Amino acid sequence: MAGYICMSVIAVTALIISAASGNVFATEKSGRHSKEKGAYSSYCARCHDMDAEGDGPHHSDLRPPPANLTLARNSKTAMHHIIKNGIPGTGMPAQDISEKEREHILAHIQSQPYSTVFEWSRPWEREEKNVSPRIGERMYLTACHGCHGHGREHGPWARQVSFVPKPALFAERNAEKGRLFHVIKHGRPGTFMAPLKDDLPEAAMWALALYVYDLFDPKGKPAELAQEAKKEQKRNPLATEEGEMPEEAVNAGHEFYNLYCAACHSAQAKGSFLEPNLIDRQWEYGLGRDHDLFTVISHGLPGNLMPAHEALSETERWQVVAYLRHRGGKPDPYTEVIHGH
Repeated sequence: MAGYICMSVIAVTALIISAASGNVFATEKSGRHSKEKGAYSSYCARCHDMDAEGDGPHHSDLRPPPANLTLARNSKTAMHHIIKNGIPGTGMPAQDISEKEREHILAHIQSQPYSTVFEWSRPWEREEKNVSPRIGERMYLTACHGCHGHGREHGPWARQVSFVPKPALFAERNAEKGRLFHVIKHGRPGTFMAPLKDDLPEAAMWALALYVYDLFDPKGKPAELAQEAKKEQKRNPLATEEGEMPEEAVNAGHEFYNLYCAACHSAQAKGSFLEPNLIDRQWEYGLGRDHDLFTVISHGLPGNLMPAHEALSETERWQVVAYLRHRGGKPDPYTEVIHGH
């Protein structure tokens, strides 16, 4: 018994001496982690979840879906900019918080291990072997440069066309190789990033992913992270206030659709092996807005079979949109969001 009391006294004395000498690192570290976790939980977890894998309780409500942040390779500049300003055209809002809170959020994200559970069924490391990035460079210039440019500024198509969200600038916003491959193959629902799985073999998509991966330069001069104003999103001028399409606009649009679109998208606009369904509310490209449909009809999709239909006047392009909206039986799903009705 005496020995037990003696050992207890020694243990308590050691703790007192340790505290007196300033050995409180464990407590400080625990407190810091608590702040990091708290800030992330308050502002990010409902969409990205606490493990930052992009599968929070609200993730299924959003298009594009929240990113798996464990696989993101974003520069510190880009991350601060995104948290502070949000990403227009997505579910990522601007957060009016202090720089210290942003730092806490970044620290929590960086503490999470890589996870591919929700995006791939197997690791990608062995898939990228024997693939030349040089092939990827040639493909990038053909299929990607028009939107993403050389990584620090947008390409010519993205500069002249107003749409959101803007294409990623890969010098600032990038991802792990497997996630890049996944996006190249399957596209990014809710954005203008089209899937290339039907156009390229897997080896070619890996080559493209490796080239994009090498564009990342977190130590370079910060890229221009452009923000798109909501007022630039146009509503179909032919629609009524309720979003309905007048019969004359629908009929005219039907004629132009048959002339310019039916060969690829089918007579019923339900898509084919060449091009996607155009009457589904959850449209494959963009956010499914009238403005997105109009943009693609006007400018096409670089690196895709979709050409620009400049032969049609602006009114005629809007008439095609009116026909497609009528065929789908629904008004522009984002009218209220854009105009605040």
